[in-house]
Amino acid sequence: MNPFHSDGSNVVACACGTEITSKHRNMALRIAPMVWPSTRPPSSHRLNHECTEDVMSARSRSRKRGITMADHWIENHKRDSWRRQAKASGYRARSAFKLKQIQARFELMRDGDVVLDVGCHPGGWAQVAVEEVGESGIVIGVDLEPCQPVDGAMLMVGDITDPLTQERIIKELGDRMVNSVVSDISPDITGKWDIDQAVAMTLVAKVFDFALPLLCSGGWFVTKLFQGVGVEELIEAVKPHFSYVRRFSPEASRNSSSEVYLVCRNHTPWNAKSTSVLEQYEQAVDKVLGGDDIVDDVVATKTSFTVRRKKTE
Repeated sequence: MNPFHSDGSNVVACACGTEITSKHRNMALRIAPMVWPSTRPPSSHRLNHECTEDVMSARSRSRKRGITMADHWIENHKRDSWRRQAKASGYRARSAFKLKQIQARFELMRDGDVVLDVGCHPGGWAQVAVEEVGESGIVIGVDLEPCQPVDGAMLMVGDITDPLTQERIIKELGDRMVNSVVSDISPDITGKWDIDQAVAMTLVAKVFDFALPLLCSGGWFVTKLFQGVGVEELIEAVKPHFSYVRRFSPEASRNSSSEVYLVCRNHTPWNAKSTSVLEQYEQAVDKVLGGDDIVDDVVATKTSFTVRRKKTE
């Protein structure tokens, strides 16, 4: 199923709820020359895109044998030790061990806590959260994709950026504040890394703007990011809201993935700026990339350079 649809305009809606607008495309055009080939693009199948001679020659040999890159991924997936451990432990996805490793390092969830799991499908993170908060805790998960029920968690289907979904979450919370927000959310991958990066960062900023007012003083926020242009700007936009912000890479993350988790500790709402995280992020990125407009009419520059052609007899 195509996760994008077009209405004939210059706006494309992503299944995550974030629209791919002309602004994202313009941002992508400015990002591309700054990051390629130094930064590897995130991929839905987490393949290594570094175009070294060894990799290219390996690809050539694979093609001669009739083996595709997808075949390589499937084979590596089958041999993945984290996947086997998840299956043996009853977790629905290997990503459960990412949250377990974050929890072991930072202890962000405690017995009786309220946890909001953003992008909860297929339910692995919700399983870990339920284990940590116990019977007296509350775990609310939201995702566009429906999940099989998780004992002890309330999972809902919806777009986290949709006001109707947000109202449902607020109603479910009642008068309780959230102790920890854990987000493994990612937009559907188009294959065009520059656009994917711009949309992913915008989505993360929107999740911050919705969840921060629900987060208690001293609360935690953990979210997935893809390394690339805009990460530093987002971190700077988030820092005023917390006393501690750092990046962390769990051992369970694939070696070929550019993902990293932003761990934010001790929510300090009294230090927050009046402008939203999204607004601060977009302003900072526009400043770094030189504005929001792409110049179409480029004036030719005069030069004295000439090409001397070799005379032929």
